[in-house]
Amino acid sequence: MARASSKIVKAIPSSEVQKVGCINGKYLITQNPLKEQFTLWERLDDGFEKIKTSNNPLDFDKIIPWQAKNMQD
Repeated sequence: MARASSKIVKAIPSSEVQKVGCINGKYLITQNPLKEQFTLWERLDDGFEKIKTSNNPLDFDKIIPWQAKNMQD
């Protein structure tokens, strides 16, 4: 999936509260309680990239590859 280039940050802003880690630690969902919004981040080698912000974390379902890796490998 091609995305427009976005800013990579070294750390998640302090206004965001970590809620859910996803898929081998590659994705992270945070919540900003003051704005009542959720943010999807992708963990990169040099920081975090903001992918999308939404009022509903279920909006991220189409972005995150939820297929679990075969645990018998």
